[in-house]
Amino acid sequence: MGYATRHVVEGLQPRTLYRFRLKVTSPAGESAHSPAVSVSTAREPMSSEHLHRAVNVNDEELLLGILRGGTVKVDVPNRLGFTALMVAAQKGYTRLVKILISYGTDVNLRNGSGKDRRVDATDAGSGWTPLMRVSAVSGSERVASLLIEAGADVNVKDKDGKTPLMVAVLNNHEELVQLLLDKGADANVRNEFGKGILDMARVFDRQNMVALLEERRNRQEPRKSLSLLLAGRTPSAAADLEKESLRL
Repeated sequence: MGYATRHVVEGLQPRTLYRFRLKVTSPAGESAHSPAVSVSTAREPMSSEHLHRAVNVNDEELLLGILRGGTVKVDVPNRLGFTALMVAAQKGYTRLVKILISYGTDVNLRNGSGKDRRVDATDAGSGWTPLMRVSAVSGSERVASLLIEAGADVNVKDKDGKTPLMVAVLNNHEELVQLLLDKGADANVRNEFGKGILDMARVFDRQNMVALLEERRNRQEPRKSLSLLLAGRTPSAAADLEKESLRL
C-alpha cells in the first residue's frame, strides 16, 4: 500500500522524444531515482489556427498539407471572423487564393455575419466579401480575376451600400477599376447616401479616377445613342445605320 501522485507535464513540443526519471523519497528522507523513462509526444492535430497561420505567412506547402488532411474546413473563420480566403485576398496572395478556391472556399462569404464572432473595430459588421477586401487593400487585379472567375459577385453591396467598384475607386486602384467595369460592375450604382463612383472620385480628389471614369462614360454614350436609333428599325435598315456610324 502507498500513495500515488500524478504529475502533468505541460508545454511539450509535438513529435518529440523526452526522457524522465522519477524521484522517490521515503518517510525517513532517503531518496532514490527510477530508471529513465522515454516518452514520445504525438503529432499535433491540425486545427483552424494552423490554417490561418499558413495563410498569414504565405506558406503554400503548409496550406496544402492542411487542406489535403481534410480535418479543417476551408471556410472556418479566425477569431476576428475572417476566412482564409478573405485574408489571402486582402494580402494579394494569388497562389493561396487559387488553392483555397480549388478546395471549394465560398468566394461570396461575408465577414461579421455571425452574432458570436468578434471583428476589429474598423471592419465590424461591414459584410465585406473577399472581392471587397481586394478592392480595399491590395488592389490585385490577378486575385480579383480569380475570385470573379470563381463566381464572386461584382455588384455585391456592404452595409453602407458600397460595391467593390466604389471601394476600388476610393482606394485609387485603376487597373482593378478597369477590370471590374469590364466584368460587368454597375457604373451607375449609388450608395445609401445617393453617391455614385464619380461623386466619390471627385470628393476624394482622385483626378486620375475622374478622368478614367469620364473617358469610359463618353465611350459608352455613342453606343447607347446608336442602340436607341436601331430600336424599332428593320434588320436591314439597322445594319445600314450601324455601318454608317462606323464610317463616321
